Amino acid sequence: ETATGLLEFFLERVQRRQQKEFIRSRIQKKNGHWKIIVDKEKTLPCMTDEKEKVAVALNDWLKKHLPGKKLQVQDVCYRIAGTGSVGIERYAALVYEKAKNRFHLVDIKEAAPSSLLPYSVYKQPAWQTEADRVVTLQKMVQHVSPAFLHTIYFGNKSFVVKELQPTQDRMDLALCKGKKNNLSDILVTMAEVTASGQLRSGGRQGSSITDDLLHFAANCEAWKKPLLQYAKKYAKQVVSDYNAYKKDFEKGLVVKPAR
Repeated sequence: ETATGLLEFFLERVQRRQQKEFIRSRIQKKNGHWKIIVDKEKTLPCMTDEKEKVAVALNDWLKKHLPGKKLQVQDVCYRIAGTGSVGIERYAALVYEKAKNRFHLVDIKEAAPSSLLPYSVYKQPAWQTEADRVVTLQKMVQHVSPAFLHTIYFGNKSFVVKELQPTQDRMDLALCKGKKNNLSDILVTMAEVTASGQLRSGGRQGSSITDDLLHFAANCEAWKKPLLQYAKKYAKQVVSDYNAYKKDFEKGLVVKPAR
């Protein structure tokens, strides 16, 4: 209700999507069984042994934590989503809920250590696994977390589990058409949402309390300028790295992974 401009447009667009339509657009029936559509862009086929490994781990968790829903994994495939997921294991699972005769799409993502950890001088909580860290903090920060948000463990790795929902969508920033005012409105809103989450989770497990966060924001002149300078410099570095990688790839110097 408080969104304006392009952000309002994005939210209204995804709000019109229905869960049933969202699921049906991503599954198909093959040989009498419902399967996830493998388009080789967002989804890739999964090897049988790996598919069984994921299905067993997820089924065990569903039976233990949600026994009344009578949930059963129907299919598993690789999922491709987001630059941050490159190089880690990520799957999509089709789950059938017998109690209500409906399907769910579930995201299963390997949890990796924080990229900021090597640079932090502050003592961190002792987490059982990286997935526990991600899920615990997500529940602290978010006002409402996705369904099925939990952790599972298999293949000596920890994974974050959550349901894929029709309202979960990425904003197409290309619609801003390079206009700073349009982009500025979105960035301000995102900053407010982020700050709200930080205030909500403040003071938990040794994190900064609200007064510390307010003091940090009030003294932004001390860190805003060097932060912007670093961002601009690093943006140029990313472009330079990409161009170097592209040249090596075209020369055949980049070795493709076996899988």
